[in-house]
Amino acid sequence: MNKIHWIPLFLSLTFLGSCEVDSKKKLSAINSIYDLDSAYNILENNPTNDVGYAFSIKVKKFVQTNLDSNASNRYINKLFTLSKVKKNECFKNYAQQCKTIQQFILGNALEARRWAQLMLQSTAQNAEVDALDVYHLAGISYYTPPIEIDSTLKYWKMGFQKAVENNDNYRIYFFANNLGTVFFELDMFSVSRQFFLKALNQAKINNSVSPVLINNILNTLIKTNDYSTAKEFYNQHRSEFDVNPMVFQNQAVYLNSILINQKLGNSLTADSLIRAFPLDSIHPSLKAKYVSLHLRQFLNSGNKFFIRKYIQDQAKDCGIELLDHTPNDNNMHKNADLSFIWEIIESDVNVRLKNIENDKSHVANLITAIEILLDKYKEVNKSTYNKYLIDYANLSLSKGQSEADLNHHIAEVIRVEDLFDKLIVRNQEIELQQKNVQLLWLVLILLIIILILSFFFYRKQIEYRKQNERILLKEKDLLVRQNNMSQRAIEFSKELIQFNKKVKQDLDKLNLNADNTDFLRKFRSDLLGFISINLDQNPKAIDLSFNETEELNISDSDNLDKLNKTEKRILTLINQGFKPNEISGMLGVTTQYIYNIKTKLKRMGIELD
Repeated sequence: MNKIHWIPLFLSLTFLGSCEVDSKKKLSAINSIYDLDSAYNILENNPTNDVGYAFSIKVKKFVQTNLDSNASNRYINKLFTLSKVKKNECFKNYAQQCKTIQQFILGNALEARRWAQLMLQSTAQNAEVDALDVYHLAGISYYTPPIEIDSTLKYWKMGFQKAVENNDNYRIYFFANNLGTVFFELDMFSVSRQFFLKALNQAKINNSVSPVLINNILNTLIKTNDYSTAKEFYNQHRSEFDVNPMVFQNQAVYLNSILINQKLGNSLTADSLIRAFPLDSIHPSLKAKYVSLHLRQFLNSGNKFFIRKYIQDQAKDCGIELLDHTPNDNNMHKNADLSFIWEIIESDVNVRLKNIENDKSHVANLITAIEILLDKYKEVNKSTYNKYLIDYANLSLSKGQSEADLNHHIAEVIRVEDLFDKLIVRNQEIELQQKNVQLLWLVLILLIIILILSFFFYRKQIEYRKQNERILLKEKDLLVRQNNMSQRAIEFSKELIQFNKKVKQDLDKLNLNADNTDFLRKFRSDLLGFISINLDQNPKAIDLSFNETEELNISDSDNLDKLNKTEKRILTLINQGFKPNEISGMLGVTTQYIYNIKTKLKRMGIELD
């Protein structure tokens, strides 16, 4: 499987000018001027080091945002000239930083690295240069294609150590987060998590914990199959950000929380979380993972709601991207209801193979998809198997796989072709021996005839048994429905008795000689409320049965039996951190009804998170 590039790397060229000083009037003037030519004129009239530093900072910011290399070179050359006039290596280092940034933005990786090395050399010779900015830029220059991971790690590790020595919180966070990203891509998930946790400690100091960082740490735990720790970590930190899935920044964390519950066997919680997250609100980059969670939920529950036509249509748009998130197990491959997934993947593979010269961004996914198709056709269709085997070898070559591995794939293709030749020879030998085995064929034919007759003989009995089973199932379903209706009737009768007692008490207090308008209005309001609560329930709130108690934190199972389906769903969503107004929108009931249920649950002794 290919690595998943799931973390937005902090590649912003943020500059924190450690040399900037605002103590002089000329320095204040140059800081207030946006036009670099005017700023340079001030520098020429007052060529002090402080004004030179301020001008250097402005040039660096200009280079970061300007794609015109001719314009940026004009000011960079002025920096080089300034360094010679003032004999100041710090200005020279600023100019080298600007050249590194310029070449990085233009996509000239090798040229950017050449300037990065010059920048590193002048940094080592000048203690006034902000080495953290230099390590930052050097690491970025080696993180662009063709990527040199060792060099990237080297300079970002040096930056991290320097930031720790200087107690620079911002830079500690930056380097720790970037090192966590690189180690994740190297499949060193435990090391990656340690750096992300260091970044998290810095974020807590600044009170700036983001869902993105929380999701990065969750991904390292998921990659190591430590789902229990992942759930504990999520519950520990979810109060630090909004769990509402409608906010884009939170969606990746929310989807991971569903995956963690699925992996831990908490099917009911995962069910509620998925249903509370409509597809229309999800970011396009997360659609493939969202669809894959529906497929997992179907495998866990068998409920075809999760593979309805709407989800199948969305899966077509995702194509082979589903392989980044879809469980690659035998149950998935052998489930007849999921055959549409493999049809989608095979169709997408064939389209991408035709356009592979124009689009090589999905080569890793294509290789994974073809591995699945090879497993599918290995014992079914040898010609198709051979075709995909050759495609696999060609793709591996384009991805830079070793020659030994490619020779192995080619040898495998040749081996299969030789096998077909041997099968043809064997078939010819069988045809020559047919005369000697005619008696055996006759015996086989007789056995088949006997089996067919036996099948027709017992067919009626089998159909009769199946019919009886269908009748029994219908009767059982009818009994269950009748029992549910009876329970509803009993509950309604109890509430009706209480309501009658209350009405009788109010009528006994009624003064027939006085004006009873207020009483009649209150009586009418109570009557409408009673009817609304007992007879006008929203069908959306009772579309799921809750039969398990382990996820609801209820020790007394009798209390659970007293809850209806809507109340159980409300309890689950409350424990997941949703607010009453959010739950009312999900289930189609009023907010007041949610508060009534919360009061009822507390009165029953049920603990709410």
